[in-house]
Amino acid sequence: MKYFLRILRFLRLTDEQDNLSLTNIAVMLIIVKLALLQEYGLQDLGVLLVALLTYTAKKVISDKKKIKENVSNAILDKMDTDIKELKDKVSSVAMATGLIRKQ
Repeated sequence: MKYFLRILRFLRLTDEQDNLSLTNIAVMLIIVKLALLQEYGLQDLGVLLVALLTYTAKKVISDKKKIKENVSNAILDKMDTDIKELKDKVSSVAMATGLIRKQ
């Protein structure tokens, strides 16, 4: 089973979670069909265009999700450091004014 999954990953027929990717399969099938046909018409090119558009849209959407997760994590990390700095400033001001005793 692992060998079969490795073949599917190599052919890029699965996504990151090892699920079959219908868009990748569609693109591969259309490319093989066009490669084997001697003559092809406007309909075949239209199907290829639709398959490539869905493939590209899927990649753009997944890339946006990854970027959004990375940006969210960066923003949360920045907020954590800002909160720690603010706590340090508040405690130093409170100690300077005598609101908090030194421990």
